[in-house]
Amino acid sequence: MRKATRKKATRKAAPRKTTRKVAAKRKTVRKKAGRPGVKPWSAAEISMLKKAYKTTTATAIARKLRRTVSSVKAKIRVLGVSKPKSARKAAPKRKVTRRAKPKKAVARKTVAKKKTAAKRKPARKRR
Repeated sequence: MRKATRKKATRKAAPRKTTRKVAAKRKTVRKKAGRPGVKPWSAAEISMLKKAYKTTTATAIARKLRRTVSSVKAKIRVLGVSKPKSARKAAPKRKVTRRAKPKKAVARKTVAKKKTAAKRKPARKRR
């Protein structure tokens, strides 16, 4: 006689999702990686920054965009935007302060000569 064998329970495989559907789900769930509390730059802000930086200062742009001056300057650096040479401000010339010259040693010698001359004078005789 044959042994009674049990059939293993097989699970029906779930229909596979196409890779496009999976990728579409991932896009909706994932957020852009960034620092917490940092507002990401929009395309409109970036285009405005590129146009405005040629004629205005970083502080004026920061006020318009409601961002910090340091964030605007950092974004300018990342984008590689630069001002034309005609719009750049010349660096202010610094005043060179000169140190006072040390007093000459001659002044001390004259004081010493006066003291020795006073000693040499003969004392007045009292009557």
